[in-house]
Amino acid sequence: SKVKDWSKIVIAYEPVWAIGTGKVATPEQAQETHAAIRAYLKTAVSAQVADDMRIQYGGSVTPENCAELITKPDIDGFLVGGASLKPTFTDIISAVGPSAMKELWPKYQEKMEKEGCNEAAIAAFKYNYRQLVCKADMMIPDSKIEPVDSLPELENIKVKPDPKLLKKTVMLKLNGGLGTGMGLEKAKSLLEVTGGNTFLDLIAKQVDSMKTEFKAKDLKFMLMNS
Repeated sequence: SKVKDWSKIVIAYEPVWAIGTGKVATPEQAQETHAAIRAYLKTAVSAQVADDMRIQYGGSVTPENCAELITKPDIDGFLVGGASLKPTFTDIISAVGPSAMKELWPKYQEKMEKEGCNEAAIAAFKYNYRQLVCKADMMIPDSKIEPVDSLPELENIKVKPDPKLLKKTVMLKLNGGLGTGMGLEKAKSLLEVTGGNTFLDLIAKQVDSMKTEFKAKDLKFMLMNS
């Protein structure tokens, strides 16, 4: 509440164990902490402040490690200490370069707002565009994947059906894509499956059957395009 202008605030993160040691966090470690900081700002302040906040990494940054660190979506720059006094400091500047996000995003935002796109659509596109320009690696590394010990089986779940809950339920179905990559000329949901019914017909009939069986005429039904 004491901050009047968040655009003048810059946050820098440096691991305690990296101070003066020459050790540097891995890009994944730094990204995890930066993402947590941005998530906290979203909760404690606002989504806009969190999205616009410049969060810098400052742990033993060198020309050798900065190029990979800056590819992470939540690392916006570097707080360079001792390395800034060395001739190789310019190599760090050259490796990082200008922020493509800050240079190009305003044009995209202006175009989307002019076309009447809502805030949710703009925010979603901005997030994906940030990943693109930051060259973020969206693959989940093997080190982050853990085997599942066990899963409950449907037959063993003892839950008594309660049709009354359908009044608070929305049936959301993914409406497939156009299928042009599969050589199709129309939406996959319009392909005939059986008995003259398309995928879309079967989905609609499924919902209609639930309304009849459970006397839930108010059951909401929505289609979501992929």
